[in-house]
Amino acid sequence: CQDLIKRFPKTQAAKKATLLLSRLLNPTYSLQVEHVNVPDQPFRALVSYQNVRKVTYRIIRLSVAELETYRDNQGEEIQRKKYASWLKRAVVLENSVNLPDDGDLNRHSVEMPIKGLPLGHYLLLAITDDKFTEKAETVQYAAFSVSSLSYLLEPVNNNNEASQKLIVANRTTGAPLADVAVTIVETGKVNNSDKRTLGLTDKNGQRTVSMCLLPTQSAFVYLIASGKDTLVSDRQYHYRFANNTDEERSQTVTKLFTDRAIYRPGQLIYVKGLVYEGKTNQYAVVA
Repeated sequence: CQDLIKRFPKTQAAKKATLLLSRLLNPTYSLQVEHVNVPDQPFRALVSYQNVRKVTYRIIRLSVAELETYRDNQGEEIQRKKYASWLKRAVVLENSVNLPDDGDLNRHSVEMPIKGLPLGHYLLLAITDDKFTEKAETVQYAAFSVSSLSYLLEPVNNNNEASQKLIVANRTTGAPLADVAVTIVETGKVNNSDKRTLGLTDKNGQRTVSMCLLPTQSAFVYLIASGKDTLVSDRQYHYRFANNTDEERSQTVTKLFTDRAIYRPGQLIYVKGLVYEGKTNQYAVVA
């Protein structure tokens, strides 16, 4: 690209080569963390990068309400406005990681180790500079939780089932957990008093959820809590469809057709008819 641009600077090919070279040399990266990790155990973050040699990350705490707000995916502009306030929060963990770079201009992925954290909800901020400043241009965000809780939801038919089972278990051993509080919270109303408390799980870690308690006009989450350990479920949706209970009526159908598609002028046309009646896939010929 560079040789072409130098030899033919004012050509269309040079313009395209300039764009291609810009894409090849542009530093880009993204970062992913599992939504829930086990407390006090090291975990990993996946870093995908191109032309980046170093990542500095910082972890801060989030409340349950802030975690839900972050999940709303409000866009880069709104996240950028919150960035300055996030920098003022107490730092839970901060570190820098050097990334392998062989100079091939391709995109690579590595797993970055992170020290184990106590129970809670967190936000990971990442930059390619050495220090965090409000002027940092490329900032990546990843929200996650640290919890020993996990849950399973029984599949349900929205039209026919009257209830659904939610099972709470230990994230490491899979053992069912009793006396865990389960609450239904509509999206964006975590701090609102309008919550639907379902009660505690039984000795088998189960809690039966009546379908009539589920919101139908908005998304919702299950807030699962055991002492200081809280877990926010993935977003749930519940749609109700009216069942069509009207019995199909019998109907009579008449079909007419000719013996051919094209005729010569003055040629006699023969028409045949078929009359049948009944319901879908249950017709009988009448005539």
